[in-house]
Amino acid sequence: VEVLRGPQGTLFGSNAIGGVVNVTRRKPSGTFGFDVEGTIGSYDRRDVEAALDFPIVDGVLAGRVFVASLNNDGPFRNAFDGKRRGYEDKILVSPQLRFTPSDEFQ
Repeated sequence: VEVLRGPQGTLFGSNAIGGVVNVTRRKPSGTFGFDVEGTIGSYDRRDVEAALDFPIVDGVLAGRVFVASLNNDGPFRNAFDGKRRGYEDKILVSPQLRFTPSDEFQ
């Protein structure tokens, strides 16, 4: 993750006046692989991230799927009703395909 202060209109387009949050992910490698990572923390935090890297057509087409489940109860408590605020309950999916028909083209 890269955070760039604005304006970034020249590099990222005219709507990037306030700045840019640039997220880059690992490219599909074309070899079969699997990664899993978990995090446990305060406020009942439970994060699980997994990535599957796989070949579709050897040397030509590869795929990668990243899935994350991010959960926590939130660090803030509402003084009026006692409920937690700032909680997180997300599921993220990021599929990718990489097409390399020759050494000069991706």
